Amino acid sequence: MPPHKNFAENIFRCNNPYGASREDRVSCVKNLKNPSGTEVLYWVGCTASLRVPEVAKSTTKILEEANVDYTILGVDEGCCGGILKRTGFTSEFKKVAEKTAKTVEKTGCGRLITSCAGCYRTFKKDYPETIKSFKVEPVHMVEVLADLVYNGRLRLKDFPKTITYHDPCHIGRHLGLYSQPRKAIQAIPKAKFVEMERSMEEARCCGAGGGVRGAFKNLTVAIASERIRDAERVKADVLVTACPFCLLNLKDAAKQVNSKLEILDITELFARLIV
Repeated sequence: MPPHKNFAENIFRCNNPYGASREDRVSCVKNLKNPSGTEVLYWVGCTASLRVPEVAKSTTKILEEANVDYTILGVDEGCCGGILKRTGFTSEFKKVAEKTAKTVEKTGCGRLITSCAGCYRTFKKDYPETIKSFKVEPVHMVEVLADLVYNGRLRLKDFPKTITYHDPCHIGRHLGLYSQPRKAIQAIPKAKFVEMERSMEEARCCGAGGGVRGAFKNLTVAIASERIRDAERVKADVLVTACPFCLLNLKDAAKQVNSKLEILDITELFARLIV
């Protein structure tokens, strides 16, 4: 598909599928450099930095409030290459993965945190299969949040609203991260958590992944509109997800069907509630 070819060309030309400059991708977060001894690298990701910067800002706020010692690559961050893998550019993916793996490993960080479900899936599953020497531990923010809440490192305000959670395919049915986001959400004081009829392994896809949104936006929004209806049927006030692609698509769908649901990334919700 032409849009997918454009993504590939942009990644090799600009280090991101959107054709943005390196400076654009760090405008939403502090351009930290690698302090000696830092074990944690926050991988911001192309979509979080260039399309939904609120996710990047919320993630860094949470990490800082919890006193997590972390760094970012700043202008040196490239693309994980996941979109290449999903759209059939296999050899191109291998080249990008090898380059990105070297950049990550040079930091000396043993842990890589990301708030992007697609990046997480790529680093967690695709990199070890493609680059046998890749030893950095990928962690998604839903895992971080569950741990921070469990260990009392985040104090949260009351939130007397009904919340439901949409499972992104890349961290859900692909890698089984189901309990962690629910554990975190259920710890929010005064909040009521409800499941949609189709959840976890049976969750309805938002329609955006695998390059579908890039080539067939109307189709993806139509699919996401059904997910909006799922959330409305359980009388949720807030629909939370943990993927910037899902976030974008669900927001577009909510506008199209005139839904009053508030759509948030899980990092946005928790950043808002920190005391």
